[in-house]
Amino acid sequence: MWLESLEDSQPFSDPVSCPPGGGCELCLLLAPNPSSTEVTISLQGVDEFEQKTGKKLEEGILYIYDLQGNLRKSGKILDKSTLSLSELPAGQYVVYYQNGRIITQKNLKIEK
Repeated sequence: MWLESLEDSQPFSDPVSCPPGGGCELCLLLAPNPSSTEVTISLQGVDEFEQKTGKKLEEGILYIYDLQGNLRKSGKILDKSTLSLSELPAGQYVVYYQNGRIITQKNLKIEK
């Protein structure tokens, strides 16, 4: 599975265990969560990342998986985006953001 191969070689961060200023490279924020029709996805720590690395953050890829490991939605994101959830059924999902070697994840609950 795609995620298993990345877990072995890539660093993960999570905003719950790694709050802003706590050493994360980038933290993924979802609002509202739980959600029903749409969710705003944003990255926290972009300015700090760019200052630390001296590089401008490039567009990353967002993946939404259900708990069975099926990719349900994907798309590109720079620092903030609003996604429609109308085609996804109620349930629990895992949202992954990947940008080069940086990967961060957050759980998402959809209620209908």
